[in-house]
Amino acid sequence: MVKYFIKNHRYSKDKFRLLTKDFDARKVIDTIVAISADIIDKKPNASFGFVGEPLLTEKDKEKTKRFRVYFKYATKHFSPDNWGHYPYYDISAYLLLNSTSQLSSSEAEEFFKDYLEI
Repeated sequence: MVKYFIKNHRYSKDKFRLLTKDFDARKVIDTIVAISADIIDKKPNASFGFVGEPLLTEKDKEKTKRFRVYFKYATKHFSPDNWGHYPYYDISAYLLLNSTSQLSSSEAEEFFKDYLEI
């Protein structure tokens, strides 16, 4: 799991829920996609997961704004020919299972759910 937040927010309890104020998430997400590609170069069987934390103004965890943006990126940059896509809309989480992974989809989902404690 990749966890990231703005360095200025590192001491905030809400660091994963705050925005950058530059209104350009594309730069951050493109960096994450590039890091993912680098990880795949080094570990070809790697899989990924993410959670779209709710903004401070969002009361519910279902289909958060971040999740919807990340979802679009995941479907655009990770082909279903090479990746299993497992969205968990109710908690705004998403598992990208590499088709070369040695884990079955049920094993990967179990690991992902355990990691998220759901």
